[in-house]
Amino acid sequence: MVRKNRLDAVIEVLDNFLKTNFGGLSGSGRNNPAGNCNVERDSKEDRKKKKLAGELMRINHSGEVAAQGLYQGQRFFETDPHMRKYLEEAAIEEADHLKWTFEYMKSKDTKGSLLNPAWYFGSFTLALLVQSQGREKSKHFLAETERQVQKHLMRHLKTFPTEDEAAQKILKKMYEDEGEHASWAENSSSKNLTEGLSKVEKSAMKIMSKVMIELSKRI
Repeated sequence: MVRKNRLDAVIEVLDNFLKTNFGGLSGSGRNNPAGNCNVERDSKEDRKKKKLAGELMRINHSGEVAAQGLYQGQRFFETDPHMRKYLEEAAIEEADHLKWTFEYMKSKDTKGSLLNPAWYFGSFTLALLVQSQGREKSKHFLAETERQVQKHLMRHLKTFPTEDEAAQKILKKMYEDEGEHASWAENSSSKNLTEGLSKVEKSAMKIMSKVMIELSKRI
């Protein structure tokens, strides 16, 4: 793999940012686990349920926007071809999640969070800071991020009604993918991951996640 020069890297990030936030980001080509998300237009009560479902999925959609920023940030200064290749492949899988959650939101007449650009660049900046501390730190950060995302997805699997098969199928597949990303980071690290991040750093990540969850649901 040929390492791109800094200008190419900047252009690549800007391209990813625009496509992530305004459409056009390519994924792996995997089909949406939920198939075609159908728009339901029935009673007033059904509209209320649709609104809530759309707002909940918007949280996950914003999370996938942030994921793109994280992976782009981790790749920006990375020089190891193996690490770069994996981060690129993982970002492509996360792009699938972005498309799936968007399709679900569209079926619920819900738009993405207005704060998505902030989530992207905030995550990109955070990833740059972590990556600057070394490759092992970056892997620890990746693993912890994905494990926290899994915990969030598990809560949402219990929050969404079981009869909402579309949401259940999407979230279950996302949970599976996030677990694989975390496992890769854990298994490829040369150090014990429990020593990688301090309790303060993990707590800060959880707080930031909660802020994004609450704001994305509302705005």
